[in-house]
Amino acid sequence: MKHCIISILVSVALIAGCDSYVGSSEHQARLQMADYSGWVSAKADSRDRKIREIGTVQIGKLGQGEETTIPLELTGAHEGMVIGTCDRACSDLDLRVVTADGRLMNLDEGEDDSPMVEVEAGKINKLLLKVRMPACSASTCTFAISQHQYDDPVTGTGTCFAGSPSGLLDTSKHGNHTPKKNHRGLS
Repeated sequence: MKHCIISILVSVALIAGCDSYVGSSEHQARLQMADYSGWVSAKADSRDRKIREIGTVQIGKLGQGEETTIPLELTGAHEGMVIGTCDRACSDLDLRVVTADGRLMNLDEGEDDSPMVEVEAGKINKLLLKVRMPACSASTCTFAISQHQYDDPVTGTGTCFAGSPSGLLDTSKHGNHTPKKNHRGLS
């Protein structure tokens, strides 16, 4: 009987802990992110493109009018995007992608709680994300940030640069080459 009572008390404590997490602002932001990430994947699939999340979902808290900076794993080597969501107390979240030296690359400052900023391919840089909370009805609101990258190769032509182990700068020109087909449709 004693073991049964202890089991019941432990179960009640665990359920109470679970209920408090489910009602938490972090849980709300993570649920919003899961929905938004699913939408991003479905949109890419509908365009016959492959997209994947890179890194982990980053969670933070900001008060109304506050801003923070997050280093991004996206570099611009591939086309990608950064998406954000926030809890129920937040009604506006803004994102700005900037280079390490402060140049603005792209932004979403619309009045919504689920911004998306696209990162163009071919502009390789160390990128930072400025997250701003313009509207929060609580003392702080929780936000979630997720980075996504298309696996498609960058199309077009250009020059690639890389530093060799000896310190020399190596370059290579690249371009899309479509083989010509003969009259039978063969390459």
